[in-house]
Amino acid sequence: MCLGKTADNLFLQIEECYRSAVNVMDYHFYFPEAAVLSAKTILSNSPAEFGIGLAEEEALKDAVKNTDYGEACCLTDRIIQRCLDGGYPEPDKFRSGLQSLFRHISLFFQMEDAFEQFWQQEDGEENIGTFKNKLYALLELLVKKTEEKKQDRNSGFAERFRSYLEQHYSEDIPLEDIAAAFALTPTYFSNLVKEITGDSFSRNLIEVRMKKARSMLQETDFRIYEIARKTGYEDVKYFNRVFKKENGITPMQFREEIIKIRRGTHE
Repeated sequence: MCLGKTADNLFLQIEECYRSAVNVMDYHFYFPEAAVLSAKTILSNSPAEFGIGLAEEEALKDAVKNTDYGEACCLTDRIIQRCLDGGYPEPDKFRSGLQSLFRHISLFFQMEDAFEQFWQQEDGEENIGTFKNKLYALLELLVKKTEEKKQDRNSGFAERFRSYLEQHYSEDIPLEDIAAAFALTPTYFSNLVKEITGDSFSRNLIEVRMKKARSMLQETDFRIYEIARKTGYEDVKYFNRVFKKENGITPMQFREEIIKIRRGTHE
């Protein structure tokens, strides 16, 4: 039941009372279990305007970007609660404001098609509880697709990164140069390499160089200084220090061990 505004002269104000009662019907969105809604109570606590701040939008974007579904839901709850702290906005405006927020976020992550398809689904009778669940479900979809994109990006980047090292390990590779080759800033490139491989760029480069050095020591007759240069080390003494640190023995000792193993195999 919905009660319109009280009137001093019902005959003269009946139309106004009727309109207020009709308007209050929409507020069942906020109070789906209420048996009676009063225009006097509801409309007096209805703010003329409400808005969602840019900082709130950016925080929600960050949560989706970090694929943190729990944080995204908590932020959504806080946004909704803040919107209702000053009263109950017109339900259509409230829904439209939240829908616009989530559309902006979908556009930011280039998922506007997924947003439109999701939002067009029929949900039956809607109230604030079902509306929040719809937002949670949309967040889950955005987080899932973001995670899939990240995995695809990481997989592709890892292959390109490893291929680059395999092709250029013998060269001097400043961080700035390899980052530029990937069209990334040095800081972002370093963070991405660490995120995907678990090690720094320099650590990955050393591993590739040591792998190549061990292979040359086993399969070629190159002198140690030649192998050093072929694996990107102009200073053979520095190469020896790095090799020993990584392998526990010097390059010469490594080669001698290989020779012993081969002799033992042939005896």
